[in-house]
Amino acid sequence: METVEERIYRRRWLTMLTLVSGLIIVIIDNTILNVALPSISQQLGASQAQLTGAILSYAVVFGSLQFTAGVLGDRWGRKRIFMIGLVLFGLASLAASLSQSPNQLVGFRALMAIGAAMITPQTLSILTNVFPPAERGRAIAIWAGCTGASLALGPIVGGLLLDYFWWGSIFFINVPIVIGTFIAAWFLVPESKNANAGKIDPAGIALSVVGLGALIFGLVYGGEKRDWSSVLSTGMIVFGVAILALFVLVESKIDSPSFDVRFFKNPRFSAASIAAAFGFFALFGISFFLTFYFQFVKGLTPLQAGLSVLPVGIAQVIFAPRAPKLVARIGPKFTIALGLAVLAASLFGYLFVSLDDPVWHVYVLGFFTGAGLAHVVAPSTESVMSSLPPENAGAGAAVNNTTRQVSGA
Repeated sequence: METVEERIYRRRWLTMLTLVSGLIIVIIDNTILNVALPSISQQLGASQAQLTGAILSYAVVFGSLQFTAGVLGDRWGRKRIFMIGLVLFGLASLAASLSQSPNQLVGFRALMAIGAAMITPQTLSILTNVFPPAERGRAIAIWAGCTGASLALGPIVGGLLLDYFWWGSIFFINVPIVIGTFIAAWFLVPESKNANAGKIDPAGIALSVVGLGALIFGLVYGGEKRDWSSVLSTGMIVFGVAILALFVLVESKIDSPSFDVRFFKNPRFSAASIAAAFGFFALFGISFFLTFYFQFVKGLTPLQAGLSVLPVGIAQVIFAPRAPKLVARIGPKFTIALGLAVLAASLFGYLFVSLDDPVWHVYVLGFFTGAGLAHVVAPSTESVMSSLPPENAGAGAAVNNTTRQVSGA
């Protein structure tokens, strides 16, 4: 008779597909709103401040709660938190699609972000526990490739939906995907948690939420308003950094911390986290730049502009699953260094993009950007997760994802 462990192993790729389905809709929602802002402004009568609020509410709540959700997954069950997140994300998406005012949209986007924060860290921590060490690198590489590709897909999906449906369709599309993912997860995703987890650390959780929320708010507000002299931008950033420093101090002195900060002393963990941060700093920035470049400089439609960002995602889908083979040959350190070098070279190339350049020049640069990212994000994520014991996979995944969200902001 088949054991539980054998059944989990046999279903591991179906589990991967289920988790990635949940991950993709969450990541797409980081960028899908950008192309719909003009339509929302016209049809809901949203002011620029309210549009900024719709962006801020998702970014701040999503970024500030991922660490907490990862910690709770380790203690209460990763599948349980994942499925609760799916339900909340799906219901909030439905409500957002039916919003009758800009303020309703801002509120429902915040609720979507709570569900999204519960989903994302669980996908990576569950994969880490489902796949054996021999296959874990490949599984994480596929996960990382889907993460990067999803960011590029956001403008494409948004543009396609806006060409044929109303603005709320960019949120409504999540509902059937959530339903299918929930049913699949019910049957295919195994439960896992840290059997030796200590008691909940309310002080650490509160400090992480406040610190991350303030930091991300300041970064996004400063970027949106282009005002770095404001208390709401630089002031919030300084406040957030100070609270996070206090978080590290508190966590280093208690018996049952939310996250053992001593892991940062491990060069493999800390260096890989920094490399992933650089990668996503570049990815979010380039995706934003290219969307506006193709729409306002080249005069393309939202859908055409979204499709023009596709080379970044295609390169990641091609190279991320192959990155573990290169790691096996030259090691993670040199693979990540090579990826950063390719990424830096492609970013340097954007300096020479002019108004009259043919679009295929930018397509080529985008492809090299994606190729470089694939060789940074995939091996760095695997290094982060493999440097932690499996029982801390949720907190490790949360740190990994939070680092990316802060970098993206």
